[in-house]
Amino acid sequence: MNATGKLDWFSIRFYGTSAVGLGTGITTIVLMVLWRSRGMAWSWQPGHVMLLWIGYYELATISAVAVDVTTHDPSMGYDPFRQRIYEVEGLVQHCGVILILVVCLSLLRFSRLWRVVFGLVIFLNLLILALMNPLQLPMGQFISFEMLRRSANVMRIVVFGMVPLLALWELVQREQRDWLHWVGIVILLLHYAKWMNYLAGF
Repeated sequence: MNATGKLDWFSIRFYGTSAVGLGTGITTIVLMVLWRSRGMAWSWQPGHVMLLWIGYYELATISAVAVDVTTHDPSMGYDPFRQRIYEVEGLVQHCGVILILVVCLSLLRFSRLWRVVFGLVIFLNLLILALMNPLQLPMGQFISFEMLRRSANVMRIVVFGMVPLLALWELVQREQRDWLHWVGIVILLLHYAKWMNYLAGF
């Protein structure tokens, strides 16, 4: 289909960072299961949670793309099933991320600042769900979709800025963090970097 002719630098960066997030996140989940099965002692850290939710998020993405590729009929000008695939993907992603973070915040102890960061990520995903409006509520009568979109973008920028600042602060304070935590920080920044590029128009 000569797909290479349709690729641009933005697409390569966007899907490249998604691939890195998927591979690293899924590898982390496998590592956690392996460590747990071997009885290895380790404590949850903020970067671990980031890897958990990003791996889940990107797994939902690749699953939706796989369904799309295997079911797409190129002879159809418009296939409503394709749109439905990605609507379901969005619901699964954002509901899943909220659930993961709520469970982690309920069961694990993190500093107040990290809890704020995770709370902002939950709020961001709630804003996106409101934009998707799966229940077809008359949202426009009560709140502007443009305001929801702008609020979601602001939340992305805030999280993208807070995470490295908080990580550096902990580094200065010599907080005990393992290598997997730092991998999580980097992957989270890559995850949000593609949205920063989009907002900047790159």
